Amino acid sequence: MTREEYLNERNRLLAEMKAAIDAGDTDTATARGHEVEELDARFQAEATARANYNALADRQPVNFFAAAGAQPQVPMEGRNQQQAPVADPYDTEEYRNQFMNYVLGRGPAPVITNAAVNGPTTTSDGSAVIPTTTLNEIVKQLKERGVIFSQLRHLNIQGGVDIPILTLKPEAVWEGETQSQTEQKIQANGKISFSYYQAECKISQTLLAATVTYAEFQALLVPLATEALIALIEQGVFNANGSGKMTGIIATTGVPYAEMTAAQIADYKEWKKVYAKVPKSYRASGRWYMAQSTFDVYIDGMVDSNKQPVGRVNFGIDGEPVQRFAGKTVETVEEDVLAYFDDAAAGDTFAVFGDLQNYGFNSNMQLTAVEWIDHDTNKKYTKVMIICDGKVIDKNGFLIVKKKASN
Repeated sequence: MTREEYLNERNRLLAEMKAAIDAGDTDTATARGHEVEELDARFQAEATARANYNALADRQPVNFFAAAGAQPQVPMEGRNQQQAPVADPYDTEEYRNQFMNYVLGRGPAPVITNAAVNGPTTTSDGSAVIPTTTLNEIVKQLKERGVIFSQLRHLNIQGGVDIPILTLKPEAVWEGETQSQTEQKIQANGKISFSYYQAECKISQTLLAATVTYAEFQALLVPLATEALIALIEQGVFNANGSGKMTGIIATTGVPYAEMTAAQIADYKEWKKVYAKVPKSYRASGRWYMAQSTFDVYIDGMVDSNKQPVGRVNFGIDGEPVQRFAGKTVETVEEDVLAYFDDAAAGDTFAVFGDLQNYGFNSNMQLTAVEWIDHDTNKKYTKVMIICDGKVIDKNGFLIVKKKASN
């Protein structure tokens, strides 16, 4: 099929899928989603076969008429073509330089011509796909620098499709000789559906205008985009309200909570009462999350009634501090994620216990960049965007701790 036929059929299936979702027909929506996946796979297979054909057609044939006794030889050019891996069109030096010049306002958006399809693959609305090397670097730094981000359950699920949350806890009972056990069945205990939200960071061209090589450009773009996305996502995991954005743990209805006053936070016995609210099955993999200042002032050095330390800082073999409280790891965050206890108002959350694997972050990690001119300020801007959503998967997997007004 041609690329135009492929895109027309794909858009038709997606439109039917969206209509089914709006009508509440999840079976039809799921079926159309599978058809889109099959269509993508078929088009990819055809494109790969066509590319292989073109490569074979361009290769010099083997000389079968060599002198008697001589082994048939494949020309060096043919051997190189046969062994060379397929290049990533978005990671060639030419494309990366075109992408840099586009973001700097020195040229149009890059255009990739692929012989495997009919016609060039172009960007639309002045947008450009971020080169693979840059994209990989952004994803890498998100995982290395964003401690919270790296602990989330990362998903790549079709948005708008309801995912059932099953209750898989049948109970066994004693029965008499002539009695049969009461029938039990697996039930759906709620459902979760991810939406499409756009997270973005805008970078002024004045920060990039002095760069001249792609290496320098990437070295500046990557940290700026990374730090902005990390801050937005990690704040959203805890605090986002779900209105045009992901839904954070604190804003999720039904998550268990406890309250502590200024007098209670320094008392280990009160913390034991808080910890008692966490079901045993969720304790093994859980961690504490709180501001660094909260840990330093109230937790570090705390002892129990026998003067044994329950809050401490150890150092690993790499020299990095490992913070623990009552046998559990403490992940400290910035105060714009979880407030310092003294600065928090009554009712504000200052600590969270749980396993972030019970929080789903849904995204395919495909980033795009667009450029525009603000004529009011006479500046050019670059905007890096990612489509994502996040929701609590298991509410029982978290406990939020709020500040309570002192009596």
